[in-house]
Amino acid sequence: MFIKRDLTKARALSQSAEQQVKEETERVIRDLLQQQALLDELDKSSQLEALVFNY
Repeated sequence: MFIKRDLTKARALSQSAEQQVKEETERVIRDLLQQQALLDELDKSSQLEALVFNY
């Protein structure tokens, strides 16, 4: 009886931990994509600036 209850509790905790990891992973990926987009814009801006100054 106790083992079954403990197993059920452990499964619930495991699922909760999996969900938290999934959410955190998704958040990190979103942040990285956002940072990459900003870096891409900065790179484009730098390239344009170099073109203007070298003209």
